[in-house]
Formats: sequence, C-alpha cells, structure tokens
Amino acid sequence: MRVLRYRQKLGEVRKLKTWLARIAWRVALGRRSKVREVALDDVGEAAGDVCSAGSTAEEMVQGSELGRVLHDLMAALPAKLREPLALSTLEELTPAEIAEVLGTNEAAVRSRIFRARQILRQKLAVRWEGKHGR
Repeated sequence: MRVLRYRQKLGEVRKLKTWLARIAWRVALGRRSKVREVALDDVGEAAGDVCSAGSTAEEMVQGSELGRVLHDLMAALPAKLREPLALSTLEELTPAEIAEVLGTNEAAVRSRIFRARQILRQKLAVRWEGKHGR
C-alpha cells in the first residue's frame, strides 16, 4: 500500500531495490515496535543445544534448535546492531544499501554488523560450553 501511496516519487528513485527495502523496513519497524524486546542475558535456555545440522533426525532437530537460538539471540540484540545485521543477512542488502535504508553511513553499517556478529559468536560459545561442560 505504501508503494502505491508514494508511487509519484518513483521518478526521483535512483535504486528501486533500496527504495522498496526502505519502505518494507519502515513497515517492519512499525510492527516490531509492538513486540517486547528482551535482554541478551535473559534469552531463555529452552532453545536447546547448538550443533551443526546433519542428515539424521537428531541432527536435524539440533539444527532447527540452532536456528531458534540464533533467532532469539538476534532478537535480543540492541536495535542499532540488529537492524543492519538483519538487512545484511536476511534481506541480503549491501552495506551501501543498508546505509541508505537506515539513514547512516556505510562505515557505521559495517562496524555494527561486525559487532553484532561478535556478540552472537560470544553468546553461542557460552551456550555451547554451558551445555557441554567444556
């Protein structure tokens, strides 16, 4: 609906993909603001073990549990880190496109994605060690 509402601006648009991504991102943020955020330390332990996905039923379950763990950990990231990571990983936008969508510069986007990945890596390592007693 928003694309149709703002279609008169299409002539000014340099990159259609980025323009559409910005509209979609703003809609998603509007809906997301209604969802409660949780702290990284408060993410539930119910997500299960962290293992690589494989071909056996047990390995497939563990792989889906890893997906849930990553989803929970990403959801718990501060918005400033979560948003660029989601746009990069899930929407497959380039840092330049993400910078345009978020209204920031490309260096900040790269830095935030790097920091978000560092935090996820640390939290996954802590969970893994906690589950496997290493």
